[in-house]
Amino acid sequence: MPRDKETDPARLLERKRRQREKSNLRMRRWRAATKQITQQATAILEHAAEGRPYPAPDHQDSVHGLAMRSATALLKLSLERNGVTPDRIVRVVAEGLGSMRVEKAGNQISSLPDMQHRLRASDVALKLLERAGFIPGARQSEPASSIMVNVLVMSDDPTEQVTTSTTEETSEGRLSDGSHA
Repeated sequence: MPRDKETDPARLLERKRRQREKSNLRMRRWRAATKQITQQATAILEHAAEGRPYPAPDHQDSVHGLAMRSATALLKLSLERNGVTPDRIVRVVAEGLGSMRVEKAGNQISSLPDMQHRLRASDVALKLLERAGFIPGARQSEPASSIMVNVLVMSDDPTEQVTTSTTEETSEGRLSDGSHA
C-alpha cells in the first residue's frame, strides 16, 4: 500500500533544512577541491613557463595528480592551438644555426655569419639534445677522478739538463707524491 504524503508542516520544514545542509556541504567540498586543483594547476603552469621541472605527484588518483594531468593537457592544447610543435621548434633552431647577416657598405652588399644568432641557436640546440638524451647533461656527467699535470722546464743553455716533473691529483685531493693539493 502506498505511503501517504507527509503533511505536517514542521516535518516538511525539517526535511528541507536537512536537504539544504547536505547540499551546502557537498558544494563546500566541491569548491574546496576545485580551489586546490586550480592552485596546483597554476603552480604547474608557472613552473612550465619558467622552464623548471615540476615534481611528479605521488599518487595518480590524488587531487595533485589530477591537477598535473589537467595542467599538462591544458598546456598541450594551448601549444597545439598556437602552432607550437616540436618540428617547428627544431626547424627554427636549425635555421638559426646557419643564420647570415646582410651588410651594405656603399654600393656593395655582403652577407656574413650572424654569430650572435648562431651562438644562441647552438645553446638552445644543445639543451634540446640534452633533454632528448643524445648527449649527457651537466647533472649526468661525473667529475674527473684524477688530474695529471706534466711540468717541463727548459732553458736556453743547451748544456743544462731538462727537468720533467709529473704530478697526479686524485679525487681525494691527494697528490701522487703524498702531499696535499
